[in-house]
Amino acid sequence: MLGKQGWNLITKPNSLIARLLKARYYRSRDFLSARLGHNPSFTWKGIWSSRVILLKGSRWRIGDGCSIDVWNNPWLKDAKNFKVETPIIHDLAHLKVHDLWIHGCKEWDMELLGEIFSPRDAQAIASIPLSSKSLPDSLIWHWDNHGNYTMKSGYRIARWLSLHGNLPSRPVAWNMLWDLSIPPKIKLCLWRACKGCLPTRSALYARVNGVYSFLDWFFMFLTNVDKEVMGRVGSIIWGIWRQRNSLLWNNSVSSPTQTVSASLSFLKDWLDARLGSDQKLSNGNANTQVVNGVSSPKETEALGLREAARWLLELRVSNVIVELDAKGVYDAFYSKALDRSEFGMLIQDYRSLFLDQSFTLCHVKRQAMLLLMLLQKQQALLLVQVFGGMLHLY
Repeated sequence: MLGKQGWNLITKPNSLIARLLKARYYRSRDFLSARLGHNPSFTWKGIWSSRVILLKGSRWRIGDGCSIDVWNNPWLKDAKNFKVETPIIHDLAHLKVHDLWIHGCKEWDMELLGEIFSPRDAQAIASIPLSSKSLPDSLIWHWDNHGNYTMKSGYRIARWLSLHGNLPSRPVAWNMLWDLSIPPKIKLCLWRACKGCLPTRSALYARVNGVYSFLDWFFMFLTNVDKEVMGRVGSIIWGIWRQRNSLLWNNSVSSPTQTVSASLSFLKDWLDARLGSDQKLSNGNANTQVVNGVSSPKETEALGLREAARWLLELRVSNVIVELDAKGVYDAFYSKALDRSEFGMLIQDYRSLFLDQSFTLCHVKRQAMLLLMLLQKQQALLLVQVFGGMLHLY
């Protein structure tokens, strides 16, 4: 609760309580750099103590890049360390984020990044998408999908810090799990195993006594091998669990060799079927563009939609219906909820472009996309595929 009040002082500086506390305790500073002060009130003591949590979980979202210090501010999206690890270069000690862009163009200068920063930092910087608008830089809460501080996420970080003394790398590992190229039911099985949700006696014991040995082993393994190997290992784990259930409920016995072989065969068939589907969906006319600065599928979809809107402006077309199969992007477009994240920033970008040009955004299922592509060969419709969505131009 105190963390929420501290977050409100950051995000709502013009509120009455924020102005009163600032005038009393941190007149020439911001809240995160404020000192406790002499003879503080109990209210200020409590709110001030929340700075520890907020400092660990907040980072800067890039807008115009004018107020973010490259070397000292937390602005990278890497949960292990929000700050750059490259040693400060004396001649560039006062470098701001906007100095890393191509002159006259709001894009990362990849050559400059390679010259100044370590490979880790250069890759982390290039993965940050940039807004096409001159929005102010803003502080966001990293541990929430919308960039907003929540008491639930704050409690988790506080508990983790009290037990381990440093930030968890597990949110990153969770993303790595969901990004594996394996069937969804295998991902769900691995997630349940990590959470201790599998209905086994040992899992019940672990939950009662706070022991999660599989979780610790799995995340250690996940962060030290490549995705292909992890996909095979995850499939084998799922196969073992499946065989265990077959033995328990159907008295069906398979050898370890048969279990491993069947699991890997299932994974291969799934990957082959997925590849065939992608090849079918890739036919047709396309306008594609390589853009640096994307690190998640949702951001890729949002950025692609923004570039599609720009392309339509160049064509000077009107009465355009844009169809896409990304439900999350579609819902975010029409949502009125506050989203401070990079994804929300991209949503604002293309939302303004769509509203200004009277473009209409619609959601369709992936199966409908495939049907439209088949109809393209038979009907005289102008269909243009852009970044996985369909643009209908009439």
